[in-house]
Amino acid sequence: GRDVYVRIDHTARAVADIELARAAADCGARAGPVVILDPTRGEILALASWPAVETRDEARFDPSEWKLLPVQALYEPGSTLKAVTSAALLERGQVTLTTQTDAEDGTAEVDGFAVRDDKPHPGSLTFKEAFALSSNICFAKLSRRLSKEDLYRVLQDSGFGNAYGLELPGEENGILRRPAEWSGRSKLTLIFGQELSATPLQITAAVGAIANRGLLMQPRLLRGSCDGEGRDLRETEPVLLRRICKEETAATLLALMGE
Repeated sequence: GRDVYVRIDHTARAVADIELARAAADCGARAGPVVILDPTRGEILALASWPAVETRDEARFDPSEWKLLPVQALYEPGSTLKAVTSAALLERGQVTLTTQTDAEDGTAEVDGFAVRDDKPHPGSLTFKEAFALSSNICFAKLSRRLSKEDLYRVLQDSGFGNAYGLELPGEENGILRRPAEWSGRSKLTLIFGQELSATPLQITAAVGAIANRGLLMQPRLLRGSCDGEGRDLRETEPVLLRRICKEETAATLLALMGE
């Protein structure tokens, strides 16, 4: 019989809906999600899916394909994951911002596997440049400096492979295979965001941990509850899950993402 309050901010939700619809139109997308989260407290301020249930065009969009996209849609995060896997390289002292790697003008063979960049980059790139230009080739080569266990650990610590238990139906775990199940190619492709699947919420929370000085907070939708008269408000408190990297590493990554 108690009233429930959520953390959703109506202004943030309105902006998310508008910008998501605009971006989907610009890209010709069939569907898309937005998650807005306060990284310091884990509070979810907005969840948006496009097309919305109440507005979707049945003739254009198959209703069976619609999901609560922020927590149910699974996809390969691709290069957005480089922010997280870079933490493993920096945290273990395997690279500095000036570490040089040959980008081989857009096509390379790394450990017997072909790797390509969307845009060719001739010559060597510093780690700072490789991050800014999102070079798959450079990251694939740098994956040699990490053990399978170290790469797996940073991905697992960052929240991949397990649902957060958000107060919504059908939240997906995602897929993060254990190192024993990896192929010879897995390490060099995982480092740039392939061979795993994640929800938009998981990606947002992981990057949010970097913004929060390396601290991963439990994503929360509920603010609390009170009795029918508005009394006895019981607020939920922020929950720290774990530290995914040192504060200095997080600061370096934030600087890289901001440039």
